[in-house]
Amino acid sequence: MNGQSTMSDTVFTNHAIRDAIGDALTPLLGEPPSFTAELTQTGSLRASGLTAHVSFSGRIEGMALIEASHPASRGLIGEMLGDEDLPPEDVIDGFGEIANVLAGAIKMMLAQAGYSVTISLPQLHRTEPVEADHVVGLHGAQQTRWVGQALTVCGHPLNVWVGHGTIRPFEHQRPRVLVVEDDPAEGKSAVRSLQEAGYEVSLSTDAVEGIRKAVTDDCHLVFTDIQMSGVNGAALVGALQVILPDTKLVVCTALTQAEAREALGPAAAYAKLVLTKPIDGRQWVEVAENLLGPAKKQAA
Repeated sequence: MNGQSTMSDTVFTNHAIRDAIGDALTPLLGEPPSFTAELTQTGSLRASGLTAHVSFSGRIEGMALIEASHPASRGLIGEMLGDEDLPPEDVIDGFGEIANVLAGAIKMMLAQAGYSVTISLPQLHRTEPVEADHVVGLHGAQQTRWVGQALTVCGHPLNVWVGHGTIRPFEHQRPRVLVVEDDPAEGKSAVRSLQEAGYEVSLSTDAVEGIRKAVTDDCHLVFTDIQMSGVNGAALVGALQVILPDTKLVVCTALTQAEAREALGPAAAYAKLVLTKPIDGRQWVEVAENLLGPAKKQAA
């Protein structure tokens, strides 16, 4: 076994997976799960019933997957939503939400070990009939290691698996920046300036999408407007300081500094800086360099 395999084995221990599962499911479902067996497998995983998986990528690539029989998944989601007579689409959505929460816990587990990863949206697979199964493979049959737990949640059996490859050698990555701006011209100007400076930049036109992109891409810096239709920038700042506490948050607004602080309310404490519009290309880059360092030097 090479050194990189050894490192990944020390990250993905059954003890660590068990703790992550318990921390994630207990508040979601109202009671701690009961663990019944440890799961290990190398190669491709054969799963049956209803499954939901979320992929993660970065220095470690892999997947968090949950599986349960159709009766167990209906019972579990019924307990979670307080309704025993749910339509199939609600069961599937609820199962996907559990996978999403578990993937977030795995992401946090990896972050605590020093490995930043991005996660995908949940993908669902429903085998029919119940006895059928499907094969989940990663990295080639013999490279994927699967570890996990068989457990009982609210009286219903559930398997949670984490499949992963080896840890890749460290490579400097360009800092990831998100611009949340509902003015197309302003947003495109910011993106163009930051990209030319060497940053990896994405654009969102509303706060809800911005929160999703910031989490999915694990952004290092977020620029956000305050006054947007629907959810405003203050809510975005408040949400991201909880979900991504290490991400730098900068507010961009046409309001005065005093008006901006009032509009942000308690979220003002989490903004590194409040920029007054209009903002030219040089300002976008200067702020990014002050908070993250020059992108081109880091990518070298």
